Amino acid sequence: MYCHYAMFTLRDGPDRAANARKLMLWLQRLGTEIGLIQSIHINLNAFAGPAAADMLMMTTYASAADLAAVRADPRHQAMLAWYRQVAIDGDRREVNFLASDSQPAFALQRTGS
Repeated sequence: MYCHYAMFTLRDGPDRAANARKLMLWLQRLGTEIGLIQSIHINLNAFAGPAAADMLMMTTYASAADLAAVRADPRHQAMLAWYRQVAIDGDRREVNFLASDSQPAFALQRTGS
């Protein structure tokens, strides 16, 4: 499984909340329309701060080639063109990695109180 995580940071202003909602809905639509996307999770930031992004998107693909195909998809390109207009200097950070359920790079899960 190939994982693609992207963090989005929107420009400050009166339209920031509306742009965050529009971006979230656009990403959700891409996730349902593009069959190469195996899973998509979108989280809005709950704690503002100077180093905080507005949104985290986590997607999975069968292969890096599938991610490359999604990136080339005109629907994805349209979303990025719009996002660059409302983002801080077109800012978007990403992490891409090959995940193995049996051998994660690091995993921790705490239980109890």
